[in-house]
Amino acid sequence: MDRIIILNDDLESQMRMYLALCAGYRIDIAENEVSLMRLLRRKRPNLLLLDAHYSRFNQNGKSAGKLIQKIKHK
Repeated sequence: MDRIIILNDDLESQMRMYLALCAGYRIDIAENEVSLMRLLRRKRPNLLLLDAHYSRFNQNGKSAGKLIQKIKHK
């Protein structure tokens, strides 16, 4: 069964995505960058979904592109 990791900090949208995908995939949800990196190392997902409106991108001045570069590097 394919595995998906989702980075999202909004509980309502987390549950909607989980319920929509759980029948066909194993779903893991990361609520911050630290848990995302841990899940990526441990679970080796087939797909990663990033929330474009993730609140920490705006707070830290980071962009999704920088996070993707960090993921590719590891």
